[in-house]
Amino acid sequence: ELHLDFTGTSPQTNTDHNSTLPSTVAHIALALTNTLFWDVPWSDGKMRPVKITVPEGSILNCRYPAACGAAPRIGNVLVSTVCEGVAKMIYASRRLEDVNASTTGNLEFVGGPGYFYGGHTREGISVAQGLYDIHGAGMGAAPYRDGVNTGGHMNIPSAGISDIERIEMQYPFLYFTRGHNRDGSGFGQYRGGLGSYRIYLIYGSKDCSADYKPYGGIAQGGFGLFGGYPTGISAMRVMTQAGLEILDKIRKGEYPDARAMRAGAWGKPFHPEGVPERIALPEGSLLVDYVAGGGGFGDPLDREPQAVLRDYGRGWVSRETAERIYGVVLDANGKRVDGEATAHRRKEIRDIRLREGNPASGKTSALDGNGKKELKTILKFHAALELAGERKNAVIRCQRCGHLFCSAKENYKLYALHRVIHLKDFMPNPLPTGEPYIGEYHEYFCPGCATQLQVDLFCPPLGGDPILWDIRIQ
Repeated sequence: ELHLDFTGTSPQTNTDHNSTLPSTVAHIALALTNTLFWDVPWSDGKMRPVKITVPEGSILNCRYPAACGAAPRIGNVLVSTVCEGVAKMIYASRRLEDVNASTTGNLEFVGGPGYFYGGHTREGISVAQGLYDIHGAGMGAAPYRDGVNTGGHMNIPSAGISDIERIEMQYPFLYFTRGHNRDGSGFGQYRGGLGSYRIYLIYGSKDCSADYKPYGGIAQGGFGLFGGYPTGISAMRVMTQAGLEILDKIRKGEYPDARAMRAGAWGKPFHPEGVPERIALPEGSLLVDYVAGGGGFGDPLDREPQAVLRDYGRGWVSRETAERIYGVVLDANGKRVDGEATAHRRKEIRDIRLREGNPASGKTSALDGNGKKELKTILKFHAALELAGERKNAVIRCQRCGHLFCSAKENYKLYALHRVIHLKDFMPNPLPTGEPYIGEYHEYFCPGCATQLQVDLFCPPLGGDPILWDIRIQ
């Protein structure tokens, strides 16, 4: 039997961001279908061995008459969460071909004009529908490969992305591009899928509008696994009221680019005052919209430098990210890896981890000695950690350097080196509205070899203990 216990879930909200119990159960079933039951014929029978506990009055089991129109949005996060937990269980069972980091199939920063449109086309046809480019999300990385760059949506096992030609027939849009997000993946030894973006112009409509949401200040993408980062750092919606005169620029050979749009080269980015439910999109509005990438797997410093070079050559990773996150230094023309400089940069990053990290418990081990040769491996439950010794007195040990953390019953994070990085110091760009970031990454490193073991996203304004149990061994 598999028991999913959501005791401790936050109480229901006074907004529509609540889920009913049937919606919660459906999303749990979907998450398990994605991970455990992908090869089982669809039927109610697959859920018979699954027990679900969800407290009434929580955000996952709201009481009537609570608003719950955004239940699928809550479901996105729930699917990602369940998939993360199950992925770690499957990894410990060594079914590595079934392990993936997660995604949400949504935006990292839910803000700006949405994808539910209203108004009329130039032919007078009503527009009252969503634009399902959101199905072009990046999937999570696996223990042996990168994530699929645009692999679908975790809430829909057989989703398809919108067809551009059909969109331009039915909506007042003129598409300029659709591509993969540079730096959109969760970083890791194996990176997550990049996710997708699109740039389009409101064309032929005098009354187009879309739903609108604030950015929120915290990333909301997929989780990374075993030292991999959550989904990438590039996906923020931007709208500029450029006007149809930009068509003259295009006729001269210029073409809109997402980074140039953020910088104001294609009109000043526009944001309404307050938080309106909908926002007008005047003809000539130019939008760049994103779908998030997938989480990464493993320490980014373990990524093959040649893989980083290939991604750079394809425009999928920036030089800055290659050096800052992956520790890979390229030559001046970006055609080759500078091997000596890369080795030096990676050592420098590891030294910084050892210097800046501090164990939450005040010490780096609850045990004495180095167990690399003394103790027998029992279970490899993590890409860099294992259980060792006798089962009744098992300890958690680094597979690489032999550092002993604690007993199997304790949270290894208390003895790992712990570093906090605020999103404002990690993200390459400010939020388009100038709002502050409110989240932070909590990174955990092995005190012996500086291997990155886990990256958690935490929101201090919500309170709670930032040192989460991401793995608990009974």
